[in-house]
Amino acid sequence: MFNIIFQEKIGRVSGALGFAALAACIGYVGYLSYFEHGPNVTPESCKAALATIIANDPENDSAKDADAAGTVRIVNVWPDSTAINRHVCVAVAGVAAKATDAQLKQNAARPPVDLALFLNGRKTSDLTFKAKAVSEIQYVTYDLTIPADASSTGGKFWRDLLAGGTDRTAIGVKELAVGVSRTASDSPEAGAGAKTIKLRIYYLPVFLLGVFATLCLSLAFCVLAKHTTLLRDNDTKAGAVPTGTYSLGRTQMALWLVLTVAGFIFIWLTLGEFLNLITGSVLVLLGINGATGLAAIQLNKQPAAAANTWTSKSFFEDLLYDGDGPQLQRIQVLAWTVILAVIFVWNVVANFYFVAFDTNLLLLMGIANTMYVGFKNA
Repeated sequence: MFNIIFQEKIGRVSGALGFAALAACIGYVGYLSYFEHGPNVTPESCKAALATIIANDPENDSAKDADAAGTVRIVNVWPDSTAINRHVCVAVAGVAAKATDAQLKQNAARPPVDLALFLNGRKTSDLTFKAKAVSEIQYVTYDLTIPADASSTGGKFWRDLLAGGTDRTAIGVKELAVGVSRTASDSPEAGAGAKTIKLRIYYLPVFLLGVFATLCLSLAFCVLAKHTTLLRDNDTKAGAVPTGTYSLGRTQMALWLVLTVAGFIFIWLTLGEFLNLITGSVLVLLGINGATGLAAIQLNKQPAAAANTWTSKSFFEDLLYDGDGPQLQRIQVLAWTVILAVIFVWNVVANFYFVAFDTNLLLLMGIANTMYVGFKNA
């Protein structure tokens, strides 16, 4: 009895710590989003920050002829480090050829030029700036805000750009090469050379705090499952302690509940995406698991099944055993569930999206779960 009370206290403490850590993650990310914006990036502040650097750069003198001819180039980029939902400034020259004396005398107004931003050679979906049609150095700013709608063109662009994980030397940071173009080309006209910006996607302490919250809440869930019939096939008890076998169908439902909720919160807190984030294939997979769990419950209520009120041996034995020995159909379901779960977690953490499982994988899971249900009371 003392051991049960101790485990229940561990579950309560873990749950409280998990919710507190999760609240701290959300609060800190909210603080960064609304109060901590880094340097105030405007054309004026950018000019003030880069004026001395540009004035002492000998390349600007040698490039004056090219600038006057209208050959666009990137002079510098500021700041060196920024974050999602902040701004970056690009000093450019040669946006348009130098005005002739006749044009100057006529004071002819030339229309602004759309200057598109490129990151790592990819053209941003909607980041353009109305630059002045002049050859002199000017300062243009871009808003690195990610749309909340994951299905939008901008949302897909940012996920594709950030896919593959962050830099190994600075976890949570992605190094990006900057380029610009005046045309509708899919490649930049000018790049910043070796000059790159470091884009912070998340802070490592916040990420670790989120992992801690997930582990604590998972531990609390496991304690709850052990001391209740939450994941069990029947309500058999020895005194106040449940002794019924653990259900494979219910365990599947619990696993995908944890993975989808944790994945949703992770992408929401890092990229700010929360609309249309869950893919149709994930919903189908949740439906398959839900139907399997419901069918298993109904079968366990039948008289033949109720007579076999097996007691739990261990969690994993219960998932793999049906009666006196391991069953192939259970091993098949468990194996493919683990494989798809690993693929799901990898894509959420490394590529920032909910994976879209293909039709054949979903059919495979449906067949495997159907066989599990069919053989359950055979």
